Amino acid sequence: MRSLNFLALLLLANLGGINQGAIAAIFRTEDKIYITDLKPKAKVEITVQRITFRKLVADSCGEVSFESTTIPALVLVANQIFTPAKFTLESSRVCTKDSVRSDRSYKTSVTRFVLAGLKPLETQLVKIIKSETKTLKTNRCGYGAIPITQSLTPYADSYEDNIYAVNGKKLKDLPERKPPKC
Repeated sequence: MRSLNFLALLLLANLGGINQGAIAAIFRTEDKIYITDLKPKAKVEITVQRITFRKLVADSCGEVSFESTTIPALVLVANQIFTPAKFTLESSRVCTKDSVRSDRSYKTSVTRFVLAGLKPLETQLVKIIKSETKTLKTNRCGYGAIPITQSLTPYADSYEDNIYAVNGKKLKDLPERKPPKC
């Protein structure tokens, strides 16, 4: 299991930290993501996302399973998107060698998630995306920055491929500007 050191900003969760009438601007430099137009010298709660990559082999039913202490926001496998919060709780495996194959994903406990409908006996790259709340401290000019950690995983061609989203955009799609002056 490989986990990213980088936390990608998704959205501002505490709108009370934003100046009245102002919309926070989000852009990047070579090594940081900046969030501007916030309340000066404040702590602003933001929701960030962490991606974990796992290579798992689907069983003969076309299912893979993984454990997670928190419910992932999303799980991506190839072109399929899974929403674990919507999975039903099953007391045992849905698909066994004597049952009909199911395309319905589920959970077998609060920590074990099963993804169904995959190609049987094939290795799958599973991207597990979890949301976390972090506190961003702004400076006297009303902006804060998050460092971009350029860690690579064996499953990505560049560090930008490791980032899920920043306000719905990939890191490489954020506008690139010079750091703000205070």
